[in-house]
Amino acid sequence: MSSNSSKPSSGQLELLSQVTKLVSLLLVMPATNAESERSFSAVRRIKSYLRSTMSQQRLNHLMVLHVHSDHTDKLNLVDVANEFIANNEHRRQVFGNEFKETDL
Repeated sequence: MSSNSSKPSSGQLELLSQVTKLVSLLLVMPATNAESERSFSAVRRIKSYLRSTMSQQRLNHLMVLHVHSDHTDKLNLVDVANEFIANNEHRRQVFGNEFKETDL
């Protein structure tokens, strides 16, 4: 019979490290996959048949807008459009100096 030492072996430390990682992953893992399914449903809606040639970058940007729709729905589109055209002289020439509510 071997004597018990108070210091754990390197194998025990490695096992404890792996168990800690596993427990951490289990704690942050969602109970269901509903959120990911909603995201994939949104991708299908956004990337419709007519938009099948859309670039990955544009699709990613649209998904960010969709995921944060609670914030983006509150945006005033006239203010966003005016800020867009104010940043570039060429845009001011193309779109005019300012959008109004009736323009959108």
